[in-house]
Amino acid sequence: MRSSILSLTLLAGVPAVAIVGCSNAPQTMAGQQELDNSAQRALGEALRRDPSLRQKLDNAAGYAVFPTVGEGGFIIGGGYGKGVLYEQHQPVGYCDITNLSAGAKIGGQSYSQIIIFETQKPLADFKNGRFSFAADASAVALREGAAASTQFKENVAVFVYDQGGLMADASIGGETFRFTPLEVAQQAASTIEGEVTEQQRQRHQQQLQQHRQDMNMQSGQQRDVDVNIQRDNRDRPSVDVQVD
Repeated sequence: MRSSILSLTLLAGVPAVAIVGCSNAPQTMAGQQELDNSAQRALGEALRRDPSLRQKLDNAAGYAVFPTVGEGGFIIGGGYGKGVLYEQHQPVGYCDITNLSAGAKIGGQSYSQIIIFETQKPLADFKNGRFSFAADASAVALREGAAASTQFKENVAVFVYDQGGLMADASIGGETFRFTPLEVAQQAASTIEGEVTEQQRQRHQQQLQQHRQDMNMQSGQQRDVDVNIQRDNRDRPSVDVQVD
């Protein structure tokens, strides 16, 4: 028995979500590395649950892995998550997913999601912000043999799984995406970290300068005290003591 597959809409020429800066990518190199690691762990878990997924990934033009959708990011009952886009099993950028109705349709739980692009056309639409799912779109719950029995619909297949392993096929209608190329995200993170480093350097210089001023002030105050003591000693009349 074949698993149900999604229905989707590609909005040709009309960006579903425009790329605005790099807000969908982690803002630091450490954050990007952490997301890369999370995506790899999610992918490894997906392959453990269904080894037949490997063939679809190997033959795909590309695929997006979202390790966690929903946890800590619910938006008015919906879900949000960040992920990594791969081509030929190599990361090419970062993406995010927003679904304002995911909470109601998937029971409010967090889950992992993998989108596989069979050909270059939907992959290019995804990267250019012209990709979204129709209201009746659904994803296949990942379990052993699910990928092998799933057919691409309009050259796209979507799989989801939760930590409990009891997730049923889920509605993903209304999901929208943003994408930032890897080099753009890395440059932005490098710029931000450079600005932070410069700010830290400036703060350190200010602290050193303030410390020197404090030391100079304390030294000046000590010199005043020493001068006053010397003056007092000089002005104090001497007393001769004679001993019989």
